[in-house]
Amino acid sequence: MRILQIDLACNALSTGRIVEGIGKEVLLASGDSYVAYGRYSQPSQSISIRIGNHLDAIFHLVLTRLFDKHGLGSRRATKEFIKIVTMIKPDIIHLHDIHGYYLNYPVLFRFIKEHRIPVVWTHHSCWAFTGHCAHFDKIDCIKWKTLCQDCTLIRDYPASYFIDNSKRNYLKKKSIFTSIDRIENVAVSKWMEALIRESF
Repeated sequence: MRILQIDLACNALSTGRIVEGIGKEVLLASGDSYVAYGRYSQPSQSISIRIGNHLDAIFHLVLTRLFDKHGLGSRRATKEFIKIVTMIKPDIIHLHDIHGYYLNYPVLFRFIKEHRIPVVWTHHSCWAFTGHCAHFDKIDCIKWKTLCQDCTLIRDYPASYFIDNSKRNYLKKKSIFTSIDRIENVAVSKWMEALIRESF
């Protein structure tokens, strides 16, 4: 079994350490473990692949700050990464945090859909089903259940200082993230599981 995990971090930060632990289990089961990461890394037992570079992350950050287009930058970096994925030929892609200024999710999901690769997506935050924010509980927002717009948290991570693109982001995520049929969504807590069940 060949598993490719994708996260902001490789064996660093909380999610990156979870990724490392899963990779170790894959290796113990005589599988092949690959970890693709965005910006933070420590030595790993898995084969690690960085997506993009520091300059890519800066451009993605600027796109987010000016136009609220988080997850829509890093197009070139994601296309280069997909060339590597094509060579790896993973049996499963395990997504974690795909936000963090390093990955273009439409490019990635188009590739996954075209190649019918099974996906496991472990949700560590709410970013995947909102139009902007990673966490909305501090203001008890429920717009994510129907349609994000006029975002109160526009200046929270991933902050945008000039444009609120939350409605367009929400509709794009809904369209893209529900476009593949071979996906298993996993929650890291009962609280997160309840939110996922109410989301698109």
